[in-house]
Amino acid sequence: MPSAAGSRLGAGLRLGESGRASAATRVGGVERATLEWFELLARALIWAAGIVLVLAVIGSIAVVTSNNSLPFFEDLQRESRGIAAIGALAGGVAAAGALSGLGAILRLMVVDRLERLGDGSAAIPPTERGGSVG
Repeated sequence: MPSAAGSRLGAGLRLGESGRASAATRVGGVERATLEWFELLARALIWAAGIVLVLAVIGSIAVVTSNNSLPFFEDLQRESRGIAAIGALAGGVAAAGALSGLGAILRLMVVDRLERLGDGSAAIPPTERGGSVG
């Protein structure tokens, strides 16, 4: 029968000198390094949302200004080009909204976990928390 320390070690927990998981490096079952990676992921999601939004605008402009048309459907394609541009822009806005929402939710969860540890002030700059810089 394996010991409790062995089962914790097998589950991937880091053990301190006394055989217990160090409370200083873990917050609610998650290690500090993992929280820092999640915060990096949250920032990347928010930046990706901005990039998707910019690309959606560029794509919709490209659709509107294109002159390519099939020989038999010139009028139909000219009229529906605006609808395709609006659809491309709407899809980009929806995707950017989903990415930024996921990034914001993830970042709020990380900050909450870090504040439970008592060191949440390092996660978000004072200007974003609503406090003053000086």
